[in-house]
Amino acid sequence: VKMGGTDVRVHGGQDLANKGQVGKEGTELQLLIPDELGLNFGEEGDEDHSRYYDPDLDGLTQDEKSWFIIEKGFKQIKTFLKSLELEDYYDNFLSEGIMIGTGLWILTEEKLEEMGIIDNTEKEKILNGRYQFLAQPDIKFFIPRYGEPQSHWGCAEAAVFIKERINWPVFHVIKENMKEMLPTTHAGQWSIPDQDKALFSTEGRWATASSCDGMIMLWTVDHASATPPCVRCVQAHFDICTDHVTDWDRMMTVSVGGDHHIAIVDLQSSKIVTKIKNDAGLSLAEQFVSCDADLTAGQVVMGAIEGQLKVADVESGKFFMYLKGHEDAVRDVRADWRHKEVVSLAWDRTMKVWDLRSGTCARTLHGHNRVPSKMDVSFDLQMALSCSHEEKSILWDLRHGGAVSYYDNWCANDVCVDWDGMRFAGCGDSDMVLIWDMEQGKILQQIDAWDSINAQSIDVDWKRDQVLLGTWDNQVLVFDLETEEILKTCKKALRTVTKVRFNDPPADELGKPMHVHKRASPNPLDWSCRVEASPGRARCLAVVLADGRA
Repeated sequence: VKMGGTDVRVHGGQDLANKGQVGKEGTELQLLIPDELGLNFGEEGDEDHSRYYDPDLDGLTQDEKSWFIIEKGFKQIKTFLKSLELEDYYDNFLSEGIMIGTGLWILTEEKLEEMGIIDNTEKEKILNGRYQFLAQPDIKFFIPRYGEPQSHWGCAEAAVFIKERINWPVFHVIKENMKEMLPTTHAGQWSIPDQDKALFSTEGRWATASSCDGMIMLWTVDHASATPPCVRCVQAHFDICTDHVTDWDRMMTVSVGGDHHIAIVDLQSSKIVTKIKNDAGLSLAEQFVSCDADLTAGQVVMGAIEGQLKVADVESGKFFMYLKGHEDAVRDVRADWRHKEVVSLAWDRTMKVWDLRSGTCARTLHGHNRVPSKMDVSFDLQMALSCSHEEKSILWDLRHGGAVSYYDNWCANDVCVDWDGMRFAGCGDSDMVLIWDMEQGKILQQIDAWDSINAQSIDVDWKRDQVLLGTWDNQVLVFDLETEEILKTCKKALRTVTKVRFNDPPADELGKPMHVHKRASPNPLDWSCRVEASPGRARCLAVVLADGRA
């Protein structure tokens, strides 16, 4: 029985039944718990916070707390290596950004070799020895207890630490512009100069990003500079901003974060116009992780850290539907409001398809062996592509609930699909972007053109063959797929970039062929013509035969 968030075994059930307190199916059951059991139910949303609280932080200043937490992460790595008698590799781990116990998850044989660990016996000891170490409560609950590690690097002690080790790979961005990364005033860091504010327009090409700073940022991609100015920067959340979507017609964003709010930001006025508060308290278990929204439909769907999915009405600012079925964090969610369908991807290693008309789960898809990361969905084709913390991405048939294809030997953090050309781009924990042919199942292109620990988010303008990346080390980059060169570096974020978005191409691109597919047979009986229409765009698949007839 769940009581106050805790599993409790209640004795004397037979006695209760004999007293007539258990009736027929549908009858309400009241459990009479004797006082001597000492159960404290508290308020709704209460939970055992001991796992999230460290009394050693009491009485410390904010700077002292931050450095205490950073050093605690260092000690976890030292303890792990000492248990394997491999303490000599301590600096190798820290210099590559593995600074807390949970960072051991990202290690592979290739990563260890990059770190200078080439002995096969040592590699095996590290890779196999980490599992028991990672199961320890102090390791598992480090981030829930202390927050994301990078959020503490603004303290004075950390600045000294960085300066003394500025040549470490993990600090290469700071080396390029040390002054920019050092602690500064809030206004000095996040304010936008008037001349940059004036660049705002509803036309042209734009990019948005959300970050662990809690900010929503907007850049003009059309700007001539290789480092285009940030034209809008809005504090949407007072904690990590975990996900956002952008309505480019309205120039508005919808975002969620660790402060248990859905925030709707008007980019033109740089103001939050709507905030939807959580209706189930402010516990860690209720933090918002992912979202999708349609401001025309006036609805938002949100995924939370313990598997909750909630649908909110923008006008009333209230949640009106609750989708229950996931058992762990909903890492990504997509909605088709016209057909009342939602697809969710969660850390319980499942993808679920939901019917919003009934509020029930229509299908559950299984296939990932480790926690999934992100997905892209085509509701028109009833297909989805998901990636996970394993070397496998999966193409799904949503209509029939099965896997169509597997793309192996690549561990991706995020994917973006060209559903017309059946190709996708993926970014991961290495400094590479891979372009895959989804029909052939092979890699078409591998881009290795920037120095970064890893990329967290990707979006692609497939018509222009340009890639937008958001990285762990707070970079927002625009790449050209043809030249594989960095076109733009968008600066503003101080912490990890969680999501990036490109706007749709301008209207002058419409009417031109997006992709040409060739087939050997010119027989018109082999072909069919399809026209698709959706709000704001129409597409026609035309067939050109060998003699030039269309």
